[in-house]
Amino acid sequence: MIILCYVRIFIAFIVAAVAYAVFAIFFLLRPFHKNNSYYCNNTVAKIIFWILRIKYTRRNYDRFKDYFDCSMGAKTPMKILIANHQHTLDLFAVGGTLPPGVVTIGKRIICLIPFLGWAFMLGGNILINRRDRKSAFATMKAVKEKMHAQQVSVCILPEGTRSWGRGLLKFKKGAFYLALDAKAPIVPMIVSSIHKTVDLRRWNSGEIIVDVLPELDMEVDGEGVTIENLNEFIESVRNMYLKHIEELDKEILERLNWKK
Repeated sequence: MIILCYVRIFIAFIVAAVAYAVFAIFFLLRPFHKNNSYYCNNTVAKIIFWILRIKYTRRNYDRFKDYFDCSMGAKTPMKILIANHQHTLDLFAVGGTLPPGVVTIGKRIICLIPFLGWAFMLGGNILINRRDRKSAFATMKAVKEKMHAQQVSVCILPEGTRSWGRGLLKFKKGAFYLALDAKAPIVPMIVSSIHKTVDLRRWNSGEIIVDVLPELDMEVDGEGVTIENLNEFIESVRNMYLKHIEELDKEILERLNWKK
């Protein structure tokens, strides 16, 4: 079954590379358009999870109909979508869940990755240099300006890096500072624990759920979130993620009923 695992990963890698190359070429016709990534992310996610035989569920996706007008020509209200990040696979899961008009903030080094990086850049996503703190702050300011000017929402992974099975990492403050500065609500997207509910050595490789929760109105005990109580707010959001991830994992594992 180890061979099956590597064969699947190899096929998925090749197919994804071809898909990203095709989309990068297509994006040259209208580079940096805010809906480019929607087409790419949705298509690649479906292909990847079909090849890997992973059940992929976008739970409460209909909430986006309340939060956004998902028609292609519509203006997108400004919101900050945040998702936990543990594995490469959740990049496909989260990306495939994003509605039209939402772009992603990622590391500038992504541009150096053939096909994927080119599609990411031309897809209208926002690149920052996380090693340069001044550049990152300047970019956040530019993100806010882009959100206002183009009426786009952004998706941010507040942990900043993959956890690789270490559980939910500490949330960085960038996404929350941006929400305060842009006066934009936060939409939580919670991904089940891939290291617990996915095993590529099995024929049916498991299940991933991305659950879209009600947006947060940036209030703590009825009072507006400020710089002074921001840490408290961030910790409350992280605790909510911890609890919900545990509930999703329990649900999936009971359904899978895997024998060790």
